[in-house]
Amino acid sequence: MAVAFIAVLACADRSPSTAAPLDPPAPEWGKQGSEPPERITIVAVQSAWQVSEQRLSITRTAQGFVDGERKIAEAHIQALLRAVSAPAEPALNPERWRPFIGDVRAEMESAHLSPLLAQRYSALALQPENLSQIIQRLHAFKVYDDYPSLALELAWPSGSKLTLRSESQDPLMLPWRVQGSETWNPDISAAIAALLPEHFSQRDRVAGEYLTGSISWHARELFAAQIGADGAIERFDRAIEPLRRRFRVEGASIEGRYRLNTLAHDEVWCAKLFGEPSDRFGFSLCLSAQGGLASFKPFLRDAEGLLGRARKVPWLSRFAAEHSEAQILIEYFNESSLSPYALGTVRDGMDKDYHNPELVSVADADLERSLGVTIESGKETGTWIVLPDGRGLFLYGKPFGAVEAQLESGRLIQPDGSGGVTEEERTRAARRAERQSQFEARVRGIQDSVRSSFQQQQERAKRGDLSDADRRALSAPFTAKPAAGPGGAAGSRP
Repeated sequence: MAVAFIAVLACADRSPSTAAPLDPPAPEWGKQGSEPPERITIVAVQSAWQVSEQRLSITRTAQGFVDGERKIAEAHIQALLRAVSAPAEPALNPERWRPFIGDVRAEMESAHLSPLLAQRYSALALQPENLSQIIQRLHAFKVYDDYPSLALELAWPSGSKLTLRSESQDPLMLPWRVQGSETWNPDISAAIAALLPEHFSQRDRVAGEYLTGSISWHARELFAAQIGADGAIERFDRAIEPLRRRFRVEGASIEGRYRLNTLAHDEVWCAKLFGEPSDRFGFSLCLSAQGGLASFKPFLRDAEGLLGRARKVPWLSRFAAEHSEAQILIEYFNESSLSPYALGTVRDGMDKDYHNPELVSVADADLERSLGVTIESGKETGTWIVLPDGRGLFLYGKPFGAVEAQLESGRLIQPDGSGGVTEEERTRAARRAERQSQFEARVRGIQDSVRSSFQQQQERAKRGDLSDADRRALSAPFTAKPAAGPGGAAGSRP
């Protein structure tokens, strides 16, 4: 990071721009080689679970600038003066952040990307158009229990003062307010960081010490799909060759996100598998990938039987026949269609969240023999538990396959797709819809009446037969003052 500071401070020595400077610079800090201040006071505040404050006073002595016993090079003071007197930068410019960015490749390798993928995606992240997008994402990311503040006051013997302040959560604490005017100049951040002792509050933030790690994280999020696909090819392309002999493998990826069978921190290989090109039924297969790929022999053993079961479910087969673009994907993880995590989640929902008396009829043994099924249609999905008797327990997404267009989580449908909503619930919903329709009709009627009345008034105005009061109301219909209250003044209260 010291190298980065040297580079940034060197950038601060560039010749002055012809653009208008911050408004207006006093002579003490507005000229090259001007007299440095006699005192710089720095106050850092961190407010989170508790408020902490640190103060620093840098004074000019006959021996130079000091903070207690710590000596501070005058070059650092001059770098700050040059930065604050430079033209204001009115917007975030990612290219100006480059001197603060360290080894993105090393950060990606520390996040468990292979050296090859780390090299590929760190180079991609640092391309101008991608770096701009990543830093914009970083700037939009906020933490709501973190309230930093860093304020500086520079004072001269003449009584002139210069103030700088930032409460920004961003790396480099951009933007800064210099004498109240905002600027996104990162040279200010570099110059301030050079003045602060190592463990001073906010120094790591204003110095951009976490910037490289943040860029790596946001780059991995931006390129997550590509990284996952490349990682699957790099690590397991040869290992899955036996799968390709029996299935068409689509969208293979190394993933770490929530699915029916997995948690976000689980490292898994996932792909869609289909037998025939026109087949609507297939698999969403996930295998543990931590340290190596879990065996897919259990899946190959079970696949034909699971496909046969799914095809025989009336509501699934009907939906597949009626929607040629749809995919009915049987979930499978390592050794079964439903993982222990999925079974536990469904049981918890049945016990606590679903509030459906029908679920009393679903035994644990039924769940363990059930299928997890995700239906994809267009860009939307719906996830179900298909019980051994063909009934469907709706979990989340769109209830594709059900007769009802809308279902709450935890509702059961019958093998033919009916059910999920009781007659009483349907009646209540119909009444709500009728009341809403009546309300909307009344609103439209009032709007039409007002519009018609206004048009009539306009016609009368054209004919010249409006009263003076009507003419005033028509010219300013929304500016009438409230009537005088009991005390005589309009709107007054006793």
